[in-house]
Amino acid sequence: MPGISKAIKNRIKSVGSTKKITKAMELVAAAKMRKAIISSLSSRFYAKHAWDLLKNLAKEEHLKHPLLINVKTEKELLIVISSNRGLCGGYNVNIAKTTIQYILKNKNKKIDLIIVGRKGEIISRKMKNKIIASFVEFSDDLKIKEISSLTQLVISEFTKKQYHKISVIYTDFISSIKYEPKIKILLPINKEIFIDVIDEKIIEKEIKIKKAKPLIIFEPNEESVLDLILPRLTEVQIYQALLEANASEHSARMLAMKNASDNAENMIKELMLYYNQARQSGITQEIAEISSGAQSLIDI
Repeated sequence: MPGISKAIKNRIKSVGSTKKITKAMELVAAAKMRKAIISSLSSRFYAKHAWDLLKNLAKEEHLKHPLLINVKTEKELLIVISSNRGLCGGYNVNIAKTTIQYILKNKNKKIDLIIVGRKGEIISRKMKNKIIASFVEFSDDLKIKEISSLTQLVISEFTKKQYHKISVIYTDFISSIKYEPKIKILLPINKEIFIDVIDEKIIEKEIKIKKAKPLIIFEPNEESVLDLILPRLTEVQIYQALLEANASEHSARMLAMKNASDNAENMIKELMLYYNQARQSGITQEIAEISSGAQSLIDI
């Protein structure tokens, strides 16, 4: 019985040490999450206006630019944004599931991948899709200049007419307890991609309202403005997707570590109950042995 009590006591100590680690990780993740949420929300307004501007440009049928044209090929490029580290609940599982479902749904097309985050490489190994680039060095405090190489690669591959469509799969941050995987088409910039992403009810509402078409004036000329603004607005969409994913990752990790800490606490309570029961049984047995010994002496 003393051996059992000691084993339970060691188990309680081990679970207690684990709880300290998960609690510390929860606090770190919470601090990073707050910072990531501020970054995501502060740029979301700008990204929305950039998206609206792209939508208006896509309606202009006379505009000509490499990022506006439909390329005649069946190849697609998919940017998959995952995390570098684990211990973040179902964050990477949801991204993997969404990616695999998309690839299987479009199995008649050849889909290449750009991976952001080490966990995304696991997805590519399962599906055996070609990885044309992998980015794993982005910091938690992400700045837009850090993604210039990613943006340049995406734009370069499209302007070379290698791909019909370029999309990004990321986790959209909704709240600290809610986030969901999302697929967003980046290129080409045309009316079709906005029909795909805009709710049908919103389209019907806009038709009924019959909004006036915005007047777009290009200064000094159309070509120079589009060369400057279209790559920049595309970069903004990629950057915002990364910020949303970053906030979602830290939120998922905070919740996962909180659940782990709560489970450790419950386990400690159960082990303490078993320990007290074993200790009580040991004391009862010792009393019984002492009583038996005393009775034997009296009988003698």
